[in-house]
This record gives sequence, structure tokens and C-alpha cells, in this order.
Amino acid sequence: MSKDRRSVEYDEGVENFINFALAHSTNHTSIKCPCLRCGNLLCQTPQVIREHLFFNGIDLSYRVWYWHGEKGPSGGFSNVSQQRYDKCEYTDVADTIDMVNAAQVNCMNDPQVFGRLLEDAEKPLYPGCMKYTKLSALVKLYNLKARYGWSDKGFSELLQLLRDMLPLNNEMPLSMYEAKKTFSALGMEYQKIHACPNDCILYRNEYKDAIACPTCGKSRWKINNEGGKIKKGVPAKVLWYFPPIPRFKRMFQSSETAKHLMWHAKDKECDGKLRHPSDSSAWKLVDHMWPDFASEPRNLRLALSTDGINPHKSMSSRHSCWPVIMVIYNLPPWLCMKRKFMMLSLLISGPRQPGHPLWTINDFPAYGNLAGCTVKGYYACPICGEGTYSKRLKHGRKNSYMGHRRFLPRNHPYRRQKKAFNGEQDFRIPPKILSGEEILEKVDLIPISWGKMKIKSLESDVNTNCWKKKSIFFELEYWKYLHVRHNLDVMHIEKNVCESIIGTLFNIPGKTKDGLNARLDLVEMGLRCDYVVQFTLGGCTHFERYMKVLKGYVRNHNRPEGCIVECYLAEEAVEFCTEYLSGTHAIGIPKSNNYDNKFGRPITGGRSANIDHKSWLQAHHYVLENTTIVQPYIEEHMNWLKSQYPRQSKRQIWLQEEHMRCFTYWLKGKVEEAIHNGQDIPNTLRWLAHGPTHQVVKYPGYIINGCRYHTKERDMTCVTQNSGVSILAGTMQIASSKDKNPVFGELCFYGSLMRYGS
Repeated sequence: MSKDRRSVEYDEGVENFINFALAHSTNHTSIKCPCLRCGNLLCQTPQVIREHLFFNGIDLSYRVWYWHGEKGPSGGFSNVSQQRYDKCEYTDVADTIDMVNAAQVNCMNDPQVFGRLLEDAEKPLYPGCMKYTKLSALVKLYNLKARYGWSDKGFSELLQLLRDMLPLNNEMPLSMYEAKKTFSALGMEYQKIHACPNDCILYRNEYKDAIACPTCGKSRWKINNEGGKIKKGVPAKVLWYFPPIPRFKRMFQSSETAKHLMWHAKDKECDGKLRHPSDSSAWKLVDHMWPDFASEPRNLRLALSTDGINPHKSMSSRHSCWPVIMVIYNLPPWLCMKRKFMMLSLLISGPRQPGHPLWTINDFPAYGNLAGCTVKGYYACPICGEGTYSKRLKHGRKNSYMGHRRFLPRNHPYRRQKKAFNGEQDFRIPPKILSGEEILEKVDLIPISWGKMKIKSLESDVNTNCWKKKSIFFELEYWKYLHVRHNLDVMHIEKNVCESIIGTLFNIPGKTKDGLNARLDLVEMGLRCDYVVQFTLGGCTHFERYMKVLKGYVRNHNRPEGCIVECYLAEEAVEFCTEYLSGTHAIGIPKSNNYDNKFGRPITGGRSANIDHKSWLQAHHYVLENTTIVQPYIEEHMNWLKSQYPRQSKRQIWLQEEHMRCFTYWLKGKVEEAIHNGQDIPNTLRWLAHGPTHQVVKYPGYIINGCRYHTKERDMTCVTQNSGVSILAGTMQIASSKDKNPVFGELCFYGSLMRYGS
């Protein structure tokens, strides 16, 4: 077994092994292959086994050939100490082996880790277990933990209980720590990059060996509060970086995910409606300017979102860490904002927020940090810029932003009203919106200074009132051409505005904006105090929900960022495994209630009824017209009609109507004649020609192909509508009753389900 595979001894050993295995096997065409790749799990022909043993090598730990008829020392299975494990055949074994092989690229530098992972993927959960291995059981348990937010302590106690409940010599780990060690080989890599406490530099590349910041002089290491000693080796601030390219590669390893990533080019409906970012003008602009990029549908369109969160689940801003979330717009709209496909690309540790040195859908203050524009003061609008209309409130000592009638149409009646507004008419035109190229010309003149130390002195030297820095995103070739470069998280705007309005209307102490100073400002500005305010409450957005998920990762409040990183990597590994295990649902993608089987399922019980002959004939004809095996007979029947009625052969409308009237009877006679003549007719065609029964079961609702359908009567008692249906059908299209040249084409028909039967 340990001989060189090129030697004569190894060749003779392979032949002796195959002859021995065939002599002790009941199946002489297929036996278990002991190569390193198959691992006695897959059966192969002797010729394939011979090739595998030369190409892959044999498992050196397989010394007693008990899978091929050899008896162990006790006459049965060999001793456990002599074997790595007792193997078994279970339901998900092939998928688990594929999963481990897909993760092999992460273990290239440590073959022993991959070996342990492969062993866990093949090792049965307990002796004689035919369904679960150690790895598959852990994946499914951790999947439940992540989906339902179990604590680490609770999960450890569950593992201990399962270990006690399972048979002896089971492989269930005793703690969360042991489970994480098993997942370590499946997780993706990340990098811890030391950063200056003032966000001046990252200690990488030319600064990787520096011990102090060359800009502000701050130490790279933490300073002990007791005596001011420097703790060398403990960084003052850390940036957690998750390389995206290996994660993109892993996504394309999954055939289902790879198909979704090309949805925007292959499966999207192009009807001019805005349903997805690929329908936007910005997407089409990139396609037009860079056709080579657009020609490959696998090229990814990405978006970044960030905001500060308090990882301790409180509203205090004393500790703020900033996760930078990446989303992929290639995915269909029902997936691109789901938790599974939100990728954590950066995690900026706290407790201080990065501020203006930060460079990415967010709230308004973060908008200013990322875009480099001011979001407060007299020029707080990043769109209007220097055309922002603002007024300083004398008594409230705040800036008020007015003049919104400028954005109305030129002849709008509100422009001429005085009493309803500030006592003046407004016929001004809206300010010009600067393009990305015009903004780049302005910010190119602003000197760049990293960190927080020199921001105030730098601002006094800048000649613009609207911009503070040049956004790093302008380094991207396409950035200056985009129509929309930054987006706001609507949740923040809705929450803040609604909170202020509700607090004022209900006079909530501490939240109302109504007071003596506010009344004095209204009088001075000439505004009415009897406004009727309308407001709409809105919910959270996808990114805010994901921020809550990240907060839920924190277990050790002394090291919140480390908890977030470790839990994210573990969940990432479980998501990867979920792609390969059947019966396991993805985390963050809710399971549809409209599950069905091959034939669908009713939502409630039905009642038996007989249908009239006309409905029976229509249903039968519809099935025949849409069945592939019947298509040759349809063409034959049309030719038969033309030969039987030569005067009507050019009248397409008559032919189509006659075909619909008599095709079912003609097909039944045709099939019966063929059977009588001894021809071989498939059973499917026999059943179709015979037709359905007149007795059906009627249901008020039915689920099929993942869609739920209700009758009109049931819809009347529901708050949702599921009775509307549409069908694209081929039909004769005529302009009028006198049209002699009808056109055959597809037409969409709409209607409502009045009853549903099967």
C-alpha cells in the first residue's frame, strides 16, 4: 500500500486487491472504491477502481479490507483503534462529500485540517447511524441556532443533552467551542488590520512595521490607564476586512446561486417597468459606456451600505462600531436584500465613530461622511448645494430650510398663494443639480488630509461652503458618470420626521417641537400656526434589520466586534453547507407557505360535483393543446381538415373553430384505431385521448407551482387578492368582423377564478 504507484509491486498489489474483492463480492460488476477520493463510499467498476488507485492513491488507514470481504481480528469489523472510523451509507453522504471537496480550496495550506473535515463528513453520528454524519448533524443544528437566535450557552447545553440521549460512542460535541472548531475549515478568511485611533492610516503596506502614526503621532498600541504604559501587541484600533473575491467564488460554486446571479440578463422581464436596479437608467448607462462589461452577465453589480450601531443593544452613542454591508444587485428582487446574500465586507471597531475619514445606503449624517459634502448649516442639501434656501431662526437658534415651491411646475396654483405660506408668492426656478463631473471639478481642489486631527484647520482654508473632501469613490472610473451616487436609508427619514410630528401633535414632553421660541419664529417668518399635518408611518428597511442581526451576535460585551466577526464567519460556513444538504433551509430566507408537491395541494377540503359537457370539452381540449406528445396529431388533424374541406382550406378562422370543435373526438378515434391495428401507443397518449372524468372535486383554493390561487368567493373574505389570473394563449387575431386576413399570434387574457376543480 505504501509503495510507489509507479512501481511493479504497487501494480501487482492493485491487481491482487481487485481479484480478492471480486472473489468475495456478490456483485462482480461494481464494488466499493478504496481510493482517497471515493473513500469506500462510492461503488465503481473494476476498471475505474484500477484507475482511481493509480491516480488518487489508496487510503493508507484501510488496512483490514472489511468492505471487501476480509474479516477483522474478532471475525467481524476491525478494531476501532485500527480504523479511522466505522463508515456508513446515509442519505446525504454524496452531498456532504461534494461540500467538503468544494471547501478544499480553503485548506490548501493545512492538509490536516482538510483531513479532519473529510473524516467528520464521513463519520457516522453514532455506530449504526444511517442518516447523519457528525458534520451534517452539526450543520443542521447550527442552522437552527442561527435561524432562531439561540444563545451560545443554550446551544452548548442542548449539545450536552443530545450527547446524553444518543447511543454510546456517539460523535456529538459537548460545547459550542467544539462545534466551532469543526466549522473552522469551512469558514472564509478575514484580516485584522491595525488602524490609527484617529483614523489617519491603516498599518499595512509601507506602514505595516510602524509603531506610531506618522500623521498624528498616536501610538499603534493601547496605553495602560494605570501608569501610562504601552501594551505592545494590543492594537489601539482594528479594522476587520473580509476579502470579497473568495466569497464571490464560493457563490459561483453553487449551481443554484450562480443561476440567480445571471437572472438580470436571462430571466428578467423587459417591459419598461422599474422592478429592479437593472431597469434603472444608471444600470443602462454603465451597459452603454462599458459594453464589454455588460456583455458578460456574470459580472457583478455591487452596492455598499453602512451606519453606526451600538453593539450593546442600547440607544446610547457612547460606543459605535460601523459594519459595511455589501449587496449584489445581480440577484432577483426577492433575494438581493435577504440576509443570506448580505455580505459583511468591513467592520470598523469602536468606540469612536470614524466620522469624515470614513469612505459608502445610510442615513443623512453618514451621507455627508461618505460623499464629502456638508449636511448641516446654511448649505445642508447635497443636491441643491449652493442653491439651498435656508434661514436662521432667531429664537430657536437653528437653520430652517424652506422655498420648496421652487420645485413645483411653473403654473402650479401654490406658487401664487400667499396666506397659506409665508405671505409671499414664489416664482423662482429650482437650483441646478450638479453632475458627477461638475462635482469632481470642485472637490479636486480640496487638499486631502487623513484622520480627525486637522479637520477644523483644513476647513478654514477651503473656498467652498458645500464640500469637505473628495470622496474616495471618485477613484472608480464610472463614478462621476452615475446619475445617483449615494442613497439615503428611508427608514431614518421616516422615523425622525414622524417622531417629531407625533411628538408635536400629541404634545409629548421632551419630544414636542412646539414652544415659545417656535411660536415667536413662526410670527417673525409670517407663517400660519393652524397647519393640518398629514403623516405616514413607515417600517424598517432591510439594512436596519440586518444591523439588528449583527447586534444579536454579541456575546462578550467586552469584545463586541470579535463576537460579530466570529458569529458571522460561523453563519457563513453554515450557509455554505446548506447548499449541499437536503431538508435544510437557508438562514434569512423565509420558507414559503405555498409549498406543494408534484401535483399541488388544496388549501381546504373540497366537495364532489359533476361538470357540464361544455366545460369538460374545454378542459380536455386545453390539456391536449399544451401536451408535447399530442402536437404531431394536431398538425395531422389540421391537414386532414384541409383535405376534407378544400373550399375552406384558406379560411384560418373556420379551420381553427372546426379544429377546436372536433379534435378531441378525432383523436380518440385515431388512437382506438391504432390500438385495434396492434400499434404501440404510449399509455399517456391513451389516457389523454380517453379524456378526463365528468366528476371533479371543487376547492375554494389551491396551491401549485409555488403559487396560491383562490376563487372569487373566497377572496371576498380575505384581505389579499389571489383570484386574478392571466394566460398567454395563441389565437386568431382579427381587426374586425370583416377582416379576411387574420393573424395567428399570442394574446394575454385576464380573468378571475370563479371555481377550482380537479
